[in-house]
Amino acid sequence: LRGSDRRLREDVPDPPRQIRGEVVGVGPENEETVGRRLVRMLDEINALIPKAQSADLEKLRKVRTELLDRIGTLVESNLNSASQEYREAADGLGAASAAIRRAIAGMESVAKAVAAIAKAVELIAKLAPA
Repeated sequence: LRGSDRRLREDVPDPPRQIRGEVVGVGPENEETVGRRLVRMLDEINALIPKAQSADLEKLRKVRTELLDRIGTLVESNLNSASQEYREAADGLGAASAAIRRAIAGMESVAKAVAAIAKAVELIAKLAPA
């Protein structure tokens, strides 16, 4: 695939790249980057909103707003994918996404999913403090 055509297929990973001398986007622990996980989790949060009750809905909207703010901060920074904070953020995003999917399926409460999202946002904040 050429140039922008390559980006149209999700199953085609981004090629490794160098940022400040560090190779980013390679290694088994980084099969899905924090950026991709953030976008996926944002989609999942949007899918969870119709399932939320009023008390949970307000909390969900708050953590969604915090997540959007953190995404903006991360876009402007260079991340070291080999750092411990990066791995913890990636793991936190994975846990939050799993909790969201369980809540959408009715297997877990929305409140638990909101707590997992809030924890992921805290871990992301460690990557690029505002």
